[in-house]
Amino acid sequence: MIRDFISQLPKELQETADEVYLFSTAENLSGDENVVRLALEIRRNALKRKITQLLEQAETDETVSKQLNEVSNTLTEVEKQLSAL
Repeated sequence: MIRDFISQLPKELQETADEVYLFSTAENLSGDENVVRLALEIRRNALKRKITQLLEQAETDETVSKQLNEVSNTLTEVEKQLSAL
């Protein structure tokens, strides 16, 4: 059932959905703090993948630098939130 759901997601979200599912089954989530931590870790991983994609694009497109800067700043904020937990 979960596999069917994941296969219907856009390709760029399928990997993240797999990670969420695997992580949530591996961890015993109890309490709001763990849910927040899980969400932040997923966000951090997605931002890191986005930075990698932007760096690859930056080799051919110089206009990507502003977008790369924004994603990097967002990643920094997410990592600060994670370290505060």
